[in-house]
Amino acid sequence: MENDKGKEDILKALIDSAEARYEDMFGSEKNIGRIPESREEFITVTMGRVAFTMHDSIIRKIRKVLVQE
Repeated sequence: MENDKGKEDILKALIDSAEARYEDMFGSEKNIGRIPESREEFITVTMGRVAFTMHDSIIRKIRKVLVQE
């Protein structure tokens, strides 16, 4: 079962890397940043985050690996 432990370590490292990338871009639960003041601003911010998730090369690679596993 040593191989499973190696896979778990890799998976954890990928998830940690993705979380760090998101925190760098958007903050964290401890530092949420500025809260949108209007519905339009909320939509703009949300769509920016969706676009980041879809187009950021690092996040895309991590997502592909996680989906395959």
